[in-house]
Amino acid sequence: MDSKRTNAGASADGDDPVVETLSERLLRASGMFARSAGRSYSAEAWEVFYLHLATATEQLLKAVLARSNPLFIADARTGSDSMLHLAGMSDRAATPAAAVRTITVGEALGRINRIVPGYSAPDRRSRFCSRPAMGSSTGALTSAIG
Repeated sequence: MDSKRTNAGASADGDDPVVETLSERLLRASGMFARSAGRSYSAEAWEVFYLHLATATEQLLKAVLARSNPLFIADARTGSDSMLHLAGMSDRAATPAAAVRTITVGEALGRINRIVPGYSAPDRRSRFCSRPAMGSSTGALTSAIG
C-alpha cells in the first residue's frame, strides 16, 4: 500500500492517471458516510444515522491526521508492518497491505489537537447531538483539511 499514491483511474482527458492520496480517500469516505447519515436522519433510521455519523467523524479525523503524515494513523500496538505500509515501504512488510491496522476514533481524537491549531475537544458533559456554538472546534477541524 502506497500511502501517497493510488491510481483511481485515468483523468478525464485520458492523460495522466488521477492520483489520490490516503488523506483524500479518507476524506471522500467521510463525505460518503456523512451524506448517508443525513439521509438516514431524514428517514428517521436512527441506527444507521448514528453508525454513519460516527464513521464519517472517524474518517474525517484520520484524513486530517494522514494529511500531516500517514504514520499518524498507524496503530503501533499491532507491530511495525502497518507503519511500513503507511510509509510507502510495503516491500519491507511481512504482512499484506490489507492487514494494515489504524488507530481508534478515541486515539484519533486524542491526537488531533496536536495537529490542528485551535482545536479543543468538545465538553464531554454536553449532549451528543447538541448544536455546536459558532467558532467551535468543528470549524478548526474542517479548515485543516481544506
